[in-house]
Amino acid sequence: MRPLYLFLDGVAERLRPGAAREAVLAAWCITWEGRKVLIHLAPGTKESTECCREFL
Repeated sequence: MRPLYLFLDGVAERLRPGAAREAVLAAWCITWEGRKVLIHLAPGTKESTECCREFL
């Protein structure tokens, strides 16, 4: 895989049925071939600059 761009995204998802939504941070890359690839997932407290820096 040859990454061209790397970006982070925060989403709120239910990790268990009936549970409250929890923040999840996702690292994605776009390859030179134009494919979007999920690199890593981790729990996060919110989509903030501080959380993203810690995630990296």
